[in-house]
Amino acid sequence: LLPSKLVEKTPEACELVMVIGHELEHFQNRDNLKGLGRVAVVLMESLIFMGETITNGIVVNLFEQINNKHNRDQETKADFYGVDLLYKTYGNTKGALGYFEHMEKSRTGLKALASYLNTHPTSKDRIERIKKLIGEKYK
Repeated sequence: LLPSKLVEKTPEACELVMVIGHELEHFQNRDNLKGLGRVAVVLMESLIFMGETITNGIVVNLFEQINNKHNRDQETKADFYGVDLLYKTYGNTKGALGYFEHMEKSRTGLKALASYLNTHPTSKDRIERIKKLIGEKYK
């Protein structure tokens, strides 16, 4: 999202803190660079050991699925960091779910397939995980 669209979609300051905290975790953890590194290694290995065969395509597709799972794990970690930043900033977790609730309301399509193929967990899954975290850590 462009910054102006992000602000438009997150009118509450606490929701914006959550989203910014989430993105800061990705930056701090260098998630994008790690993902690029994994892709480069797998592509090089598949070219070296298999050449350009149909097996190469299978390996790349399998890697994409594994990488998507890893990306979803990174997203969950970043969500939790956003909740923690929100709590440290305001002393509560009000607004931790707002952005994802807006996204869930606007979401269409095959959610089950999307959750498997997407690099991000579904908004519904994120809401459930964040609620569980809040219940356990920020009583």
